[in-house]
Amino acid sequence: MKKTSRLLLGLLGILVFSIPLRTLACGPFFESAIFVHQAHPDFPLSDFASGKLGIPKPSYARSYLAVAYRHLSGIGLDAAEQAAVIALWDKRLGIASPSEVTTAPSEKWFDARDAILGKGARPNISGHKTMTGPDFYFEFLNCNASSFLSAAQTANERLKVLGTASAVLKDWVTAQDAVFSNCGGEGPRTVPQPLPPSAPALARADRAYQIASALFYSGSYAEAETAFREIARDPASPWSSLAPYLAVRAIIRRATVTSGSVDRDLMGKARKELETILADPAKKKIHEPSRRLLAFTLLRSDPASAAAEKSKEVLAKGAGAALMSSLDDYTYALDTLPSPVPESLRKDELTDWILTFQAETDEARARAFTRWNQTKSLPWLVAGLSKATPAAPEASALIEAGKKVSPSSAAFVMVAFHLARLEAGAGKPREARERLDALLVGGSRLPPSARNEVERARLQLSANLTDALRFVGRLPSTFSYNEDGRELPSEEAPDAPKRAIAPLLDEDGAALFNGVLPLERWVEASTSKDIPEGLRKRISLAGWVRAALLDDVKAAAEFRKALSDGPAELLAGLEEHAAAKSRDGRVFAAALAILRQPGLRPYVEFGLPRREALAEIDSFRDNWWCAGGPVSPEAPKSTGAWMFVPAVELAKGREESARLKGQGTAPDFLAQTVIDAVNKLDPGDRGAEALHLAVRATRYGCTAESTSRLSKAAFQLLKKKYPKSDWAAKTKYWY
Repeated sequence: MKKTSRLLLGLLGILVFSIPLRTLACGPFFESAIFVHQAHPDFPLSDFASGKLGIPKPSYARSYLAVAYRHLSGIGLDAAEQAAVIALWDKRLGIASPSEVTTAPSEKWFDARDAILGKGARPNISGHKTMTGPDFYFEFLNCNASSFLSAAQTANERLKVLGTASAVLKDWVTAQDAVFSNCGGEGPRTVPQPLPPSAPALARADRAYQIASALFYSGSYAEAETAFREIARDPASPWSSLAPYLAVRAIIRRATVTSGSVDRDLMGKARKELETILADPAKKKIHEPSRRLLAFTLLRSDPASAAAEKSKEVLAKGAGAALMSSLDDYTYALDTLPSPVPESLRKDELTDWILTFQAETDEARARAFTRWNQTKSLPWLVAGLSKATPAAPEASALIEAGKKVSPSSAAFVMVAFHLARLEAGAGKPREARERLDALLVGGSRLPPSARNEVERARLQLSANLTDALRFVGRLPSTFSYNEDGRELPSEEAPDAPKRAIAPLLDEDGAALFNGVLPLERWVEASTSKDIPEGLRKRISLAGWVRAALLDDVKAAAEFRKALSDGPAELLAGLEEHAAAKSRDGRVFAAALAILRQPGLRPYVEFGLPRREALAEIDSFRDNWWCAGGPVSPEAPKSTGAWMFVPAVELAKGREESARLKGQGTAPDFLAQTVIDAVNKLDPGDRGAEALHLAVRATRYGCTAESTSRLSKAAFQLLKKKYPKSDWAAKTKYWY
């Protein structure tokens, strides 16, 4: 039955493969700057695939670490293998083609359908199906390209036998439409009716197969299994030789998509049936797909055994395109291993290295050193250096071995980085500085994330502030909404045209200004040619607010000069502050200037600046500042002891920061300041404006327990003291 074997490949499409679960919270999502990727290497991923490894992180997905191991161990990847792993990464990140149901296969089915029914309206078919439950939601490819190619092939073969006028054939096409209507969505299933005994035998056999397929695509897997078993018992059916294999697929689909997790008992049942098929010479026609399906079941029912087997494939030279599926299966098996990991897997070198590299424990540190001591291999040297602490007894041996790594090695950047880290921790800052500077001089070999890692470390090792200012402005690796942890660029695809990236402050740079440096050092930074102009402007803006709130007249004047080309409304406020004749007058003028410009704050921001212009209200309440200053999603990793800042300056900078934090949230502080000033100074129309803006700030800025009380107080004072002013008329409510 040659036609049966030709149809077999098309029927492979009814196996469900694991689709990454994407659960997104409700928006809005805001774009952020990513300086160092945590989930995967920098884009383009082809650089990493070719051996430009940078400084791999333990948090990388394991498929990237497996590729790193191949390069570190000298296996490398040829062009075909690089293309294979990139295809896997693109698929997992969701930047590959969104559907395997391409135009060509579905068009082939529609062309075959039109040849029988005539051209007309075509049904809408979706290849993806959604499964939901109390604690899961995912989408998977239910009817893929092969599903449509198989249907087109069957239609063309039946057309040759029956002809276009055949009512039986037209009925078959109508039934096939019903089968495909189950492919997508969450609607009720549509199952064709059985044909009467008087119908031709082939038509009844085809209909039985269509019914079984409709049950399968609709998610009625137990019924589909039963239907396929009935077909297998009918030797006259052209589908009987395939049916045992398809019944097993129904079992596997039931085991993988009905509950949000894998049913290992059902997978075990499927494995036994596949082993029975493979042991039966009479079922030779389905041996090859059954063998592949058996590997699939092993992957999900016994991931430890599957990982050990697939590891060999991942490390095999010359794997070509097959490396994509091998790496996919291997890392899937690793990701589904039970905890604790079976000790037997430690015998597998690749698995042992990945698990050790990813673990952040003393046991992992000891394991890495032990394996390096046993093997003297580059992968284990990298693992050992990445985990070693300066005081660890094994550090000196690892350092000496690391110094011998060639600059041409794929490991050179990461080895040099960790050597500098260990040297710095051992009280050798000069040696560490020189090592990091050498990496930065050869910056063309550094991926953006690696460069930023090196500059973070270099900032902490600065000899003085002048030295440090060279490393506070950094180029982000990318901009991303990162709503689901994939760290994808904001563009629809990584190869889309990218906007120009300007230097920004990373978390440690912002922490240096906001919590460490005194105002006189802010002034120095605002004129430093080592800091890009855009950053100098941001430092000057925050510096002026900081100086005004701390009543540092001299510093405020310096920042005012640096902002001389700013917006007219901003400059007017700065001039009013400078012209004030008393401290009380300066306090009021500063509060009014800040209230007019919701984007002003006494802190520099890390990453992307505020979305709206200075004078515009941000509808998501990113206005002025909150109590405690800027909040980082993750504490800066490189703040250290700021050894390059003299102790006297460090104490002064921290005292200034503490005073600002003590003022609390901006709307409360500004409202109280304005209320006090109006009562004391009676500044006329400027007082009315300030009270109106103070009430506005309590609506659009951060709030605290006292916010509503102060909002009401400012509102009432405005209505009482300036009842006929335009500002009072504009102020309808307090908040």
